[in-house]
Amino acid sequence: MNIVTQCCGIALLIIIAYFYKRQKKVDLRSSRYFGRALMVGLVCLILDVVSVFAIMADRLYGGSIGSPSIVVDIICKLYLIALMFMAYFGFAYTTTLMPVTQHGEIIIQRASFFIYLTGAAVTFVVPIDYYTNGTNITFSFGPSCIVTYLFSFYFLIITFVMVLIYRKRVPWNITISMISWVLCGSLTAGIQFFHPNLLLVGFGTALGLFVLFLELENPVIRIDRTTGLFNLSTFQMYIEDFYKKDLQFSYIYVKIIDDLASTSERYSAIMMSAANYFGNLPHSKTFYDGQSGYIIVFRDPVAASGKAEEINHRAHKFCEEKGINFIEAFETQGRRADSVTEILELLGQLSVNGEYSDSNIIVMTDSMYERLRQERNMAKEVENAIAEDRIEPFFQPIYSTNEDAFTGAEALVRIRREDGSIVPPGMFIPVTEKTGQVTNIGDIMFEKTLDLIKNGGLADLGVKFIDINLSVLQCEDDTLSDRYLQKMREADVPPQMFCFEITETAMIVDRDSLLKNLSAFRAAGCSCSLDDFGNGESNLNYVVDMPINFIKADRSMVTKYTESSRVGLIMDSMIHMAKGLSLKVVAEGVETAEDLNAMENLNIDYIQGFYFSKPLPKDEYITFLKKNKRTA
Repeated sequence: MNIVTQCCGIALLIIIAYFYKRQKKVDLRSSRYFGRALMVGLVCLILDVVSVFAIMADRLYGGSIGSPSIVVDIICKLYLIALMFMAYFGFAYTTTLMPVTQHGEIIIQRASFFIYLTGAAVTFVVPIDYYTNGTNITFSFGPSCIVTYLFSFYFLIITFVMVLIYRKRVPWNITISMISWVLCGSLTAGIQFFHPNLLLVGFGTALGLFVLFLELENPVIRIDRTTGLFNLSTFQMYIEDFYKKDLQFSYIYVKIIDDLASTSERYSAIMMSAANYFGNLPHSKTFYDGQSGYIIVFRDPVAASGKAEEINHRAHKFCEEKGINFIEAFETQGRRADSVTEILELLGQLSVNGEYSDSNIIVMTDSMYERLRQERNMAKEVENAIAEDRIEPFFQPIYSTNEDAFTGAEALVRIRREDGSIVPPGMFIPVTEKTGQVTNIGDIMFEKTLDLIKNGGLADLGVKFIDINLSVLQCEDDTLSDRYLQKMREADVPPQMFCFEITETAMIVDRDSLLKNLSAFRAAGCSCSLDDFGNGESNLNYVVDMPINFIKADRSMVTKYTESSRVGLIMDSMIHMAKGLSLKVVAEGVETAEDLNAMENLNIDYIQGFYFSKPLPKDEYITFLKKNKRTA
């Protein structure tokens, strides 16, 4: 009898079911459907084998070919109906993986189930025939089989169409796995349709389920190997179920902060100890984010509230014993986030934007979500501005007291909105420093300033240097000086026209890379300056060691110089130190005639501020230079 492939399929599904049942699983809607699909697949294959035996028995014990008994008729049609149900169930399983609402999912499944019932009824009513040679070839055929093929192909086609529609909104492995499922069913059904003696459809179903198990439903792929807890991708799928069902949930997030010098053995032991505790909390599911963070999800906000203080107490004790630290956050209304992605973004920013309670637990608030959304929108605005060339340098003139002329300027970044208005730098610079976009902006500012120096005739207007601000991230780039100096050579612009500004914060981040870049700039003829001196991590040893030409007095010191005797003493000392180190001093934030007179009396070398001019767009800056050019 030709039942070898069916028996192989049954064995394969039994093995899958064994491994599937013995592993711990998170309560996902798709997983429940997959478990049912395994049972349906087994029933389908068993009915396939039983139908072959029934046909053979009918042939051996008095039935006539082409006129099957009522029992054989029912058994064969039950197999066909089960086969059609498997195709329907594959489509229903697919809907649980797609980003549709639960209401939409229910409507789709009910409509498709009605179509299945229609197909099952027609299959049961129309006649069926079969053939057997009495030994190794047995199969059914006729109108009932054709109806089954048509309806099964219908479900395979709409499964394929749904996957194509949502392919950009689901992970690639879901798309590939569901297409593989469709191909397994379609190819084996097509082969059996043209060669009915090859009973491959049942085995094709088992093979498709095997692919789904390996790629999507294998519990092992949902488990983090270090901790034995559910991993981050499983957390995303689990929470998406809450969004689909429009259900509220709560969660507690605990992040362990260990010493960077900790050994891998110590780190693993700490993570396992924490996982053993968090993973055994009742009425919850615990997930590990892969970066020392544990997310404990509760369906009941009351249960979560009761556990937050207990976890905080246990975590304090645990971390004291291990000599480590931790952050704990508590969210009673998980649905305040627009999506799982927003939850993960917020958790990633807790240490920066966290609002702590009296017990040192970060309590999620509406304002935290609002800040996150504002930052995300601004990051998108910056991304679009970069793509659409809306990053502009504005230039604030710098006045030389010795030459009585505007011999320099500072290039300050601005973003022009699509409507022509300007985004204030305070709104986007902190965001770009978090996202890393500041490096792209820095490169754009350099290239546009380089173009102005080359083509704007600045040297003829008395300009001797333009200040370019370097971000912390730029300072950490070992290739920065090589790239910029190469572009100066290609543009035939003398390096002396550039002065690169760093902040005191940049000096303490990656000092080796910073020194390499600044030394290369200085060796090529560029100038370097220390910005906002007196308003950061001031360390005179750093100033002595840095290859700089200028220091810029912080704006707050300039404005308070005439008001505070202490500030006056500090300014006097700073200028004395600068002169002793052969450094030039630039006073920023000079806004009044009183400020100007005070700075000139201190013998400040350069003055910058609104007293002379606000930062100007390129064309207005050129006009300013022409208007204020010193005549011989």
